[in-house]
Amino acid sequence: MNKLFALIVFIILGHFSFGQNVYFTRNGHIYFISETDAIDIDANNNQVASFLDITSGKLQFAVLIKSFEFKLATAKEHFNESYMESEKYPKATFKGEIIGIGNINLKNIGTYPVIVKGELTLRGITKIIEVSGEITVTDGEINAKSEFNIPISDYNISVPSLVEHRVAKQIIVKVDMIYLPYNK
Repeated sequence: MNKLFALIVFIILGHFSFGQNVYFTRNGHIYFISETDAIDIDANNNQVASFLDITSGKLQFAVLIKSFEFKLATAKEHFNESYMESEKYPKATFKGEIIGIGNINLKNIGTYPVIVKGELTLRGITKIIEVSGEITVTDGEINAKSEFNIPISDYNISVPSLVEHRVAKQIIVKVDMIYLPYNK
């Protein structure tokens, strides 16, 4: 698993020109929840690798699917084996940019509303998404947050009719990254 994570980080590195303007995290946080009347199923992943170039606005994420932690052991098993097929599709990625980065100076301390647009790849399927978020710059770090919905049908995630009342058609995703300057 660590070798796969290192490979993912190496691939991401290839898409950035490095200088003082690149920020990185390898322990970003993604939370998701499937809310239904029958049950809420949620999971956390604190092993998200991500780069942010504050000049160009380029942004990339890589997430190992098996790194999601569930409260319900059976939920993790079904998630990895049936829904996400994590042996076949071990990671999810996002590659995009902050729209209108030229109007924001992420070198200045403050909080900035942003729109991020890019390609989200899950289960080998890539879709263009556009989500709103917020970036807070403090002395020495950048915190990026967003909350958005993912329709499971967009990524060919099928739910057996026997349990379809237990899995939401749209999954709520919350992203929380704390970036530090990247030092080669």
